[in-house]
Parts: sequence; C-alpha cells; structure tokens
Amino acid sequence: MNNEINFSTFLFINTNKLIINVKQKNYTKPLYQAELNLDKFNKLNSELILNFLDNHIFKIEKLIKNFIKSIYVILDTENLFSVQISIKKNNYGNKLNFENLNHSLSELKDQCKKTLNDEKIIHMIINNYQLDDRTFKSFPENLNCKFFSLDVTFICLSNKKIIDLEKIFKKYHISVKKIVSAKYVKDYFKIKNINIFEKSEKIIEGCNKNEVRFIEKVSKSKGFFVKFFDFFN
Repeated sequence: MNNEINFSTFLFINTNKLIINVKQKNYTKPLYQAELNLDKFNKLNSELILNFLDNHIFKIEKLIKNFIKSIYVILDTENLFSVQISIKKNNYGNKLNFENLNHSLSELKDQCKKTLNDEKIIHMIINNYQLDDRTFKSFPENLNCKFFSLDVTFICLSNKKIIDLEKIFKKYHISVKKIVSAKYVKDYFKIKNINIFEKSEKIIEGCNKNEVRFIEKVSKSKGFFVKFFDFFN
C-alpha cells in the first residue's frame, strides 16, 4: 500500500492544542485522529510536539501498515504574517495572457523575497486583477487593456521556524510536504460544517484559483507560465 497515494497526514498546531489527523483518500471521516489540549502552564515548544508525536506516529504507521513519509502542517499561530504588494504594467492595448501575468507574478515574488530575506512564502494569493478601470476577482480571459495591475497577498513564515519544524519530523524520517496557514483556510471557507483538515486538503489541491502554486520542476512539454498557473487547467 502506498502511503503517499492513499493517505494524507496532518498536524494542526496552535497555542491551545495539537491535533494529528490521518485522512484516507475519498473519505471524510478520519482514519486516525488524536489531540492534546494545552493549558496556560503548558507552553508550546519542540519538546512538547515531540512527546505528542512519540505517542501517535508509530500507532498510525502500525494502523496503515506503512511508514509516514510526509506530513502537512497547519499552523494557527502568530508566527505567520501577511504582506500585501501590488504591481502595475503597461499592456499596450493587447490581450492579457498567462505569459505576461506570469512574469509580473514572478517579479512580485522576487520583490517579496528580497524585502523579507529571512522569510519563506507559504501562500501567494491574487486579491484583484485590474484592467484599466475594471476590477476582477478572477482571471479575466481574452480581454484587452492598456494597463493591468495585480494586488497580491503573501503569507510568510521565518526560515528559522521552518527549520525547527523540519528538525522535529526528521527524527521520524518524515518530510514537511507543505505548511498551511489556518487563518487563510478559515477565511477562505465560510462553510462551518467542514473541519480544518478537509478545508486544508481542498486548499492544497488548488480549490482557490487565485492562489499561485509554485511548481519547481515541470516537464519539457509545458510552457514557462505553467510553473505558476498549473492550477488553471
């Protein structure tokens, strides 16, 4: 049984509780879930997370009859912060396409990384597309404009915090597949009868068409812009 295909493992972290959750593909009910409630005397730290994982990782691996190879971390802490950046470009009356949009997003991403040298981008979300005097919430296809601008939100986390998390899971030979902002997930979904793990899974799978997904490796048959806009297909 291939763990990567059949199961997704999540760890939810905030200052009040830790929750580990294992979801089987195409099932809403968790295959395994356990939580640790924290009180004001129980300050969240690496040792506390390690002790919690010690109590559950091997139980999960026994249950699924396989090793956990990767995990999604859902963070609900003040360590995550948002930055808003905008960019305006001359489009010379042409149709806005994915290629020039991709170049602008790449420029914004580089600008954010230069400004926040010790931070890593966790989410990159397009808030608005403005074509001349028209504003759109989703990508406006096949429209001409003299100028276009983008308003983008970056959700970031310090490299040190990421390294600390990676060290925790290294003990179990588990890689951190993605870090997800719990606040972003909660703000995006207004439906309350879906739990944070289902919501996060949908975000990871690309349900928000305005979230830019970075794809580091692409096949030679794909164009350059697909590195950013694979989710439009």
